Amino acid sequence: MEECQRNIDNTVSTGKEDQEKIDYWKACIIQCQGLITYAHRMAEEAECQAASCTDEKRKKEELIRKGCKMIQEGQANPGFFNDYAAMKMTLGKGCTIEEARDWTIVGCIQPGPGGGSTDGSPDAGYVNMGKMIEFVLHNGVDPRTGKLMGLQTGDPREFKNIEEFKDALKKQILHHYKLVTTGYNIMQGIHMLRYPVIFASMVTKGCVESGKSVQQGGAKYSTAGLFITGAANMADSIAAIEKCVYEDKDITMDELIDALDHNFEGQERMRQLLLNKPEKFGNDEAHVDGIYREMMHFIADEVQQWPDARGGHYSFNVHSQTINVSHGAVCGATPDGRLSGEPFCDNAIILNHLFLNGRDVFLRIPAICICADSSQSELRLPLLQVVSSNKYFSVGVQSPTEINAPRGRTLSGRQWFCADRNGV
Repeated sequence: MEECQRNIDNTVSTGKEDQEKIDYWKACIIQCQGLITYAHRMAEEAECQAASCTDEKRKKEELIRKGCKMIQEGQANPGFFNDYAAMKMTLGKGCTIEEARDWTIVGCIQPGPGGGSTDGSPDAGYVNMGKMIEFVLHNGVDPRTGKLMGLQTGDPREFKNIEEFKDALKKQILHHYKLVTTGYNIMQGIHMLRYPVIFASMVTKGCVESGKSVQQGGAKYSTAGLFITGAANMADSIAAIEKCVYEDKDITMDELIDALDHNFEGQERMRQLLLNKPEKFGNDEAHVDGIYREMMHFIADEVQQWPDARGGHYSFNVHSQTINVSHGAVCGATPDGRLSGEPFCDNAIILNHLFLNGRDVFLRIPAICICADSSQSELRLPLLQVVSSNKYFSVGVQSPTEINAPRGRTLSGRQWFCADRNGV
């Protein structure tokens, strides 16, 4: 541009040809000025966009950090949800992709089709997996009362392998879920006749069209939740029996049952064997994680086919809330090394075991539990980075992050416990 201006200054217009050169150089100057102006404008826009992105990122981090701090303080909220995982679960309930994209929360964390089309009775009942194992080990008899409370599945001392034990356990589990649904269906019938909710039915899609209340199955989608407690304890117990009784024959089934009935009194060596030798769920061990997955899928595939009294279906949930404490309190010692009366694992996470294979492994557990030092003003472990990173969502986590904060001590490195031995 400067060169064009010098050419104009040094040219004396004596004719048409000289004037055309001057006009050409002037046009070049105008074009250059336009390009410079455009470049400046683009640079300003880029700077604004960068500032906007930085501001949005800062606001996002501030929001997540605030949420993490609220959970750390014991407020239990907010939850961090995964749209992708929720959509997959919602589509499994038979809705359209549009309704799945507009998914809604039923109860605490259960995803359901959106658009005002879902009525979910979130809690039909819980089944205690520790008790199911006790019933199998005692042929349906509750060792605490001596009464026949479960299904008689045979003398476990006669089982030849772990598959026979698992078959008996599966029968026991389905038997008790059937008891839960039988009682719940009776209650649903009473609600239809005695306690119809008119306002909720007016604003729930399907009820006005069908002329039925939500209790009568008027909603487009109706579900009722069936829950489980002690899921990880069950997987660890199966793995312990498989390893220590059937494979390595460290102990007999009779010795195991006797030790459990006496809460491992005088049998601490056996308890440490059960605690430490078998693989533990949640540590990226394919076999025991496969046991967990097999049992959860078996229950889900069975119970989610069952209709409820209003024409909906039951929905299986690995979501114990705090029932793992009360269910643990009425259950004796279990083959995973848990002592009598101790709480079961919380939701889908491990309770008393070390995260042996590093920090990233726990992200693959359906519900996350992170141990932090609540005596400090900042989180000692990278909860903010975990939740804001792609890892949290890329592994398919749906349930909200849960914080278990043992006050007064700092856990670091590989010391990632989900709870104290006393369950606090």
